[in-house]
Order: sequence, then C-alpha cells, then structure tokens
Amino acid sequence: MNLTLWQSYDYPTDTFLPGGKLGLDKTTNRSQVLTSWRSSDDPSSGTFSFGIDPSGSAEFFTWRNRSEIFWRSGAWNGKTFSSVPEMTLNYIYN
Repeated sequence: MNLTLWQSYDYPTDTFLPGGKLGLDKTTNRSQVLTSWRSSDDPSSGTFSFGIDPSGSAEFFTWRNRSEIFWRSGAWNGKTFSSVPEMTLNYIYN
C-alpha cells in the first residue's frame, strides 16, 4: 500500500514546478501561491507572494505580507492581461 504524506505540487514554495497549479484548493480551502525567500541564504517565507485571485477572477496578484496588493495583472481577455498593455500575442509566442 502506498501512502502519500506530502506532494510538492500541493505546497508550492518559491519555485513553480511543471504540472504545478496556483489557485484555491477547494478540497482543503487552502490558497496555493508562490512565496519568496526571506533572503538568498534564508529560505523561510519572505515578503512577497504571487498567485491567482482566490475570489475567482481570472487575474494574477503579487501580495506584500500576504495581505497588501502590490501588483495585479488585470483581467484576462483571452489574449492579454488588461493591466499589462505591452503584452501582445506576438510577445507571448516570440
């Protein structure tokens, strides 16, 4: 019998892994976000976190101290994020 105790995909840290997901885990009601290190030689949780809006909008956020919005991508319209005007379809694929 295999018993899984921990999966890195379920608990993202400072690195986004292929196949990983950001957002709200509806089973555990836990927000899955990337969080910076405190410093280059101290891997404890730092000041900034990055993830998808937990309220369900199609928007990315960077938070300072997990509460203050530092940056937001704006809504996704299928081609670009509204708060990133320099982002174009050619930018993504080139």
